[in-house]
Amino acid sequence: MLEDYLARKKIRSVKTAKTYRSCLNQWTRVVGAATPDELVLQIKNGQLDPYSSLQSYINHMNEKHNAPKTIATCFAACKGFLLAEDVELSENKLKNKITLPQVFTVSTDRAPSQDEMRRMLDYATASPATKVAILMLATSGVRISELTSLRIRDIELDRPEGSVKVTLQPAVTKTKKRRITFITAESASLLREYLGERIDNLDEMVFRINSDALYSRIMRTIRRAGLMTKSEPNSKRYDLHPHSLRKFFFSNLLAAGIDRGIVEGFMGHKFALDSAYLRLSDDQLRELYDKASDSMNFLTGADSSLRTRIEKMEKENEELRVRVEWMDEALQDFVYDSRLAKPLDPDGSEQPKRKSPAKSKD
Repeated sequence: MLEDYLARKKIRSVKTAKTYRSCLNQWTRVVGAATPDELVLQIKNGQLDPYSSLQSYINHMNEKHNAPKTIATCFAACKGFLLAEDVELSENKLKNKITLPQVFTVSTDRAPSQDEMRRMLDYATASPATKVAILMLATSGVRISELTSLRIRDIELDRPEGSVKVTLQPAVTKTKKRRITFITAESASLLREYLGERIDNLDEMVFRINSDALYSRIMRTIRRAGLMTKSEPNSKRYDLHPHSLRKFFFSNLLAAGIDRGIVEGFMGHKFALDSAYLRLSDDQLRELYDKASDSMNFLTGADSSLRTRIEKMEKENEELRVRVEWMDEALQDFVYDSRLAKPLDPDGSEQPKRKSPAKSKD
């Protein structure tokens, strides 16, 4: 029963199916049933009241300080599962017996600044794939799941200069509609370098990892860069995360004077795909995109990542200084030990015996 319900959800969204599974399993544990299927049978047999079991689950999540939006999502998952299994639910009883917390904004996030973008990229140097991914997310506006679904043939890498077109196939987009966006020449250059000899294997995936693994890699880069902060202590979300890169794209294109409908078309927002975005040619869209491309260059320029590099060098120098001091003290202890040997000059000759500092007579 559960698998059939989730299989239908998966047709529209794999992510939704995954979330619903987690919610239903948690609900099952809260009410003491073995499985979601057994829980439904108990309700159908009159052993369990559907309304009180739902409210118990809501209370449990509220006590765990889950966000109101999360609670509402899990309630929808449980209610939908009961309805799918022909459990009759009265709308009046749901209204009178179920109380959901009022939805309000708990999580806050923002777009990274230019300096923060450079810092992230500088700290991603150990992982070429992560560095390329950060740059592509920030300059294309695609979702991380869309990025990891791209094949090499979907990117116009044979274009010798300028911004490069990225084609997202209907099967990988949230709206299930084909759309195009672009990446900067800088991003395309780094991508070509990352792909190397693979660039001619057009059917290969650009990235050989899934979206969850890439998300974790980017978060680790943000942590290493010292940017893992929260502006709202009660939020479970940090200020910067992979989705923030879409916000960076959005804000930079708007700041360049590009029509909001065009920008949201690049990003794949459903209502925007019926706007002027669809009435423009690829060349016209590229021309608009290029208005913002200069503000999305991070690696070219004399002072690129200079501040971060200086900070890293200063930290390394301090670590070396401490290490040298420790080694010097250890060497002195080894060479000069008044109990075992006389001190020696570097050439091996004996030095006059050191006098201990005079003790105070006070």
